[in-house]
Amino acid sequence: GDVFLTTISTGDIFIIAGTDQTISKLGDGASFPSGIAISPDESLVYVADQNGQVYAMDTSAGPTAARTNLVTGLSAPHGVILNGAGDTLWVACFSSPYAIARIYLTANTASVTSSDSAWVSGSPLTAAGALALSGDETTLYVTNDGNVVTVDTTSGAMTTLVALGITGTRGIILAGNFLYIGCVNCGQVTQVDIRDLSVSSLYSANYGSGMGISRDKSTLLVASQITAQKNIFQLKLNGECFVPVVPPVPVIQAKEIFDGTDANPNVLSNLVKVGYVVSTARESFQTSLLEWMVNTSMVRQDSSFNNLYCFNTSLSEWIAHEEMCFDKRGGPIVGKSGSQ
Repeated sequence: GDVFLTTISTGDIFIIAGTDQTISKLGDGASFPSGIAISPDESLVYVADQNGQVYAMDTSAGPTAARTNLVTGLSAPHGVILNGAGDTLWVACFSSPYAIARIYLTANTASVTSSDSAWVSGSPLTAAGALALSGDETTLYVTNDGNVVTVDTTSGAMTTLVALGITGTRGIILAGNFLYIGCVNCGQVTQVDIRDLSVSSLYSANYGSGMGISRDKSTLLVASQITAQKNIFQLKLNGECFVPVVPPVPVIQAKEIFDGTDANPNVLSNLVKVGYVVSTARESFQTSLLEWMVNTSMVRQDSSFNNLYCFNTSLSEWIAHEEMCFDKRGGPIVGKSGSQ
């Protein structure tokens, strides 16, 4: 299926086609779009915008899609989650008074039947971020910066479930008996077994912002908020747990590369030429970056450095040779042959 992606820094909402990974915009002019949920019939997305709004958008309208406000005046709404029937939307608010809003909808529409902007609020919430919903829809799981809080969807009773020992938690997915939590500060995915509350670091590769899961529950998608990457990584189901693809395989490369921003227009054609991507039609990568660098003799395993990968040539010389970027500032980018 398609992937819907928000970018707070640029105010964009993107649709990444599941068939060929082409990227298109949904609407224009949003402020700080953050969490996103899709209606059961996939006709609408519901977006939390940190300017205080939650709005609905027609997924078929493309760049001309309008924003229909559901509620306004929330305090930095961040995460959203929709129930299976599509008639109840919960919204986590990141700033004081640290509330979770509840919005009742007519399913698959932008029609609000009732809403409560502070359905639950206060302690133990201190920075409500992302939301996950249990399979029986009785429990919300809320990233609360350094911990996870559960909320009873009927009574609103809140309990601190587990301390994570990390801050900057911005994404959460519940799959089976495990929570997967993305951390933008530490750049890792943390796994929590909800049966015994054991916590482990699943993988760390400078990603850990927004998260999503495929419909068949076999693939976990994790977005990186690192400026130099802006990639979406995938983790695959292995038994009852998700494990990272090692090295992680970028599903979508930085939008700036595809748009030609801050790069020579030849960059994509050069990636195609060396077999790193399929074509110039914004397709996904064929191989991992490291494998590609080895295959093109850019790096090698050096026994004198305990088989670490080292550059065969100056990276700046290679980039210049491939005409992949302009020399705006001059000078080498990295050291000479053998630099690690």
